[in-house]
Parts: sequence; structure tokens; C-alpha cells
Amino acid sequence: MPVKWITYAAILGTVALLVAGVSTLPPLTEGGLPRSGPPPYGAASAPADPEAFCRATLEGVNCACFAQKAGEVMSAPHKPVQGLAYANRWDLARAQAGESC
Repeated sequence: MPVKWITYAAILGTVALLVAGVSTLPPLTEGGLPRSGPPPYGAASAPADPEAFCRATLEGVNCACFAQKAGEVMSAPHKPVQGLAYANRWDLARAQAGESC
């Protein structure tokens, strides 16, 4: 008989700990939406025409290739994970396109 009550108490304690643990975690559906409003101070914004940017600022780079690679990086689907920091997409596009072309 006492083993039965100890088992019930252990099950009840386990359930209580699970409920307490789950209630302290944020829901998986919370956040994850892209930031709205102006970009943070100091963030570089992408030019409207990457090929014109390439011609004006870069030397020795195939600007048509640069524009294509930058466009691919900028338009790639991206689902941010809450709590992680990501590189600026234009900085990433500029670096990858500059190295590739």
C-alpha cells in the first residue's frame, strides 16, 4: 500500500514539474516576425541598382556577375530564428558577390 502512494506522489510531482517548466518557456509561435520600422542606426541599406554600385565603387569586378549574385543573396528566402544575430543582407551580398566575381 505505501508503494502505491509513493508512486502516485512521484507521478503528481513529475506532472507538476512539467507544467511549471512548460509555463516558463515562451511559446514557439512567439516572435520571429521581421522587424518593422526604420533600420537600426548604422545599418547599410542596399542600393536600388547593384550593377551601378559596382561600377561606381568596385574595381576589377565583373559588374553583371556582381549584380546577379547580389540579387540572389538579397532575394533568398530567410526565416530568422529568435535570439540569433544575423549579418546585414547587403553586407553579405556584397562580400559573396565580390569574391565570386
